[in-house]
Amino acid sequence: MLAEQLIQMKAGMQVTAPSSEKHVQTNTDVMDRYVGRYQLSPQFVFDVRRDGTRLMVGVTNQPTTQVFARSEVEWFYMEVEASLVFGDIKDGKAQTLTLLQLGLRQKASRIGDRDGDGYPKLSPFSAVRWRDQFAEVQVDGKWYELVSLNDVGFEDIMSFSRTTFGSGSQKRFEEDLVELLTRMGHPPEQAVKLVLESLTEKTTTTMEKVAMTSANRRAIYAAGIARDK
Repeated sequence: MLAEQLIQMKAGMQVTAPSSEKHVQTNTDVMDRYVGRYQLSPQFVFDVRRDGTRLMVGVTNQPTTQVFARSEVEWFYMEVEASLVFGDIKDGKAQTLTLLQLGLRQKASRIGDRDGDGYPKLSPFSAVRWRDQFAEVQVDGKWYELVSLNDVGFEDIMSFSRTTFGSGSQKRFEEDLVELLTRMGHPPEQAVKLVLESLTEKTTTTMEKVAMTSANRRAIYAAGIARDK
């Protein structure tokens, strides 16, 4: 519902008449309690940020929109008939965000303070290197060009990564693959399907149930640190 309305807003459609409700002034210390990431489902994560004196809320794969204070804890959208209630303050940070829309209450829980928090650090590759814009990945000690992961094409993955992370798209592919795929709406499980192309023979190989491991991701991260020195 909220995501659909945000998509329509992004396309320039008028979802509802803009709210004429007046909002209350809230200081930035209150806003800072709410900054963080809240997960409603693996495919639906709220990203709450403060931009100066504005509180901005993004939803997975959707535009970031300003919300306005009805009170210190309840914030509403101007263009969408929905509001957010922050609660369970602990150590100066809200632990929950409840979406109120069409008479429904849906509670999301804090999963982290910053972009990227709350996602497992896993990879099916023991190493990654780049040839221009193409990723060459190491699996079982051999190098391949990645064609697809769980039937999601490599070019689609990188197009989304460039749109979402800009100049950090390759680094995010290497180090935050779970987050990247989840944001695309394809959260991976503990094992994935890979379609790979040989670098020498140009033949295609399909590997089923390749384990996503933290050891792989640690190796990729360490190689990135060494490369950037």
